[in-house]
Amino acid sequence: MKKLKYLEIVLFLIITQSCSELFQTDEYHKLSSEQHFELTSDNEIILSHNDKLDTVIVVGIIKAEYQDELYTGVHCKGPYDYIEFERVYYALKKDTSLIEVIDEIKNPDDYYGYCRTDIPITNACIQFFFGYPKSSGQIKNAPVLTLNGHNYQCSKLLDDLEIRNSFYSTVYQYEIDSIEFKGIGTIDRIYMTKTDGIIKIGIVKNYNWERV
Repeated sequence: MKKLKYLEIVLFLIITQSCSELFQTDEYHKLSSEQHFELTSDNEIILSHNDKLDTVIVVGIIKAEYQDELYTGVHCKGPYDYIEFERVYYALKKDTSLIEVIDEIKNPDDYYGYCRTDIPITNACIQFFFGYPKSSGQIKNAPVLTLNGHNYQCSKLLDDLEIRNSFYSTVYQYEIDSIEFKGIGTIDRIYMTKTDGIIKIGIVKNYNWERV
């Protein structure tokens, strides 16, 4: 009798496990209309500081879906989260030839789709992203900044900002942990918009690189 009861319990657990797996479905997470970059690859930005000029270029924009396993039980198979994401990469134009993952960034269709691999990260780039990795900041629909392997949430949303007699609206401001970025200096602030990209970079020595 005890053996029979034990078998019944085991059978019940197996059925419960199978049923719980059966009723789970894939989940698709699409970006909202506010979470898309209005930029194109090779979009150039001229920054100026004390009459010095430098060019920051959009190295590439990845638009794809990331596959994340929701269930990791006995059978180790689906269902999955399919997370839509966008990621834009900036680098100094003169340094783009040094970025090892440049082909993956410029030609993501060959590398992504339903992405099961890590997103290319390079310390030579300033990166902004929507949707991956999963994150939620205090400012709704603000992209996350990645710089030198660190992620930063938007610290302030400005309705508008004037730079060299040009006005920019919906400006995202980021506070940085004083990170050295080759060719620019030690960064402590970055300002960007989804339509124009980087518009201002603050340096710890109390000066700015500004878009011209």
